[in-house]
Amino acid sequence: MIRRENIDWQSENQSFRLSGLDFVSAHWDGSSDDWAVGENCFRILKTRALIEQYLKYFNELSPRPSFANLVELGVYDGGSVPFWLELLQPKRHLAIELKPEPNLSYFRKYLIDHGLEDRVDIRWQTDTTDRAAVIQGLRDHFGASPIDIVIDDASHRYAATRTSFEILFPLLRPRGLYIIEDWAWFHWKGIEDDWQGEKPTTDLITLLVEASGSSRVDLVESLHVCNGFVVVRRGYASAEELDGFSLDQFIYRHPR
Repeated sequence: MIRRENIDWQSENQSFRLSGLDFVSAHWDGSSDDWAVGENCFRILKTRALIEQYLKYFNELSPRPSFANLVELGVYDGGSVPFWLELLQPKRHLAIELKPEPNLSYFRKYLIDHGLEDRVDIRWQTDTTDRAAVIQGLRDHFGASPIDIVIDDASHRYAATRTSFEILFPLLRPRGLYIIEDWAWFHWKGIEDDWQGEKPTTDLITLLVEASGSSRVDLVESLHVCNGFVVVRRGYASAEELDGFSLDQFIYRHPR
């Protein structure tokens, strides 16, 4: 069980300690590059409210699944990697990030000190919609083993999020989890100018609801929706059934 007391919040909910590691917490507001952080801490683009939603969700999973192989899309400058490693304890962690690799001396020290160098692979300057690069990363890091959980905290844009989902969802094991973070940006006040002209990611969540209703438990066993993220639990469709996967193939609507 993941306990809330494992996370020790400090300085008005802007920083916390987890497993003896220091994190600075914020949400994207256009100024994250100006965070005043020290050398010996990780920064993570997740507010306390979002982290509390995650703790509640994972604590209520029964029985709690094993997260042996974790894929993370979008890690900013790497701070979320130790967060998930300490919280979910995966055996292997593959992260994909579009940005170039920053100076991560503290991160590298963490990997060495904890004997994690072979368990963690971050693919910098890699587009999460690049099917060939993503599949190669999976093969290199997991071999033929299926994925247990995907956490998408990358672009949050409809097209890229859908493309990544259609690449990775079929590769989850049955009952594996696919998390889409910050799907609800279209409904947040105060950021309208930043996202003007973007198709709402809400439309993708609507498609997932339709796919769930259409396929019963073959494709989507269940959906968990909250303000901060959506969790899609994979159904039991075989890899062959999901070859060349597109959500449109699994949605049926009555003719009008």
